[in-house]
Amino acid sequence: MLFVGDNINGAVFAFPMDEGAAPATAAPLDIDGIDSRIAVLLKTPKSGLRINGMAVHPITHEVYLSASFGAGRPALVKVSPTGVLSRVDMAHARVRTH
Repeated sequence: MLFVGDNINGAVFAFPMDEGAAPATAAPLDIDGIDSRIAVLLKTPKSGLRINGMAVHPITHEVYLSASFGAGRPALVKVSPTGVLSRVDMAHARVRTH
């Protein structure tokens, strides 16, 4: 379960995550320039990007970054253990709000 807080609307979202499998090896993740890479993914200027929080899946070692961009639009970005970025589609996620 990945918990993401929304301090603007006063809510906590619980995203069920797949159990996944542990990678064969755990290599350090190079995050140099990650803000630039996320800005490209979100199609926004780097100056308008804010990374708000980070969580790491304890089994798969995937990194989840909560971010906001533009006029405070939220985004959740997943970084694979090999450094591949993808945006988590929160509109279709199985989520519980508390």
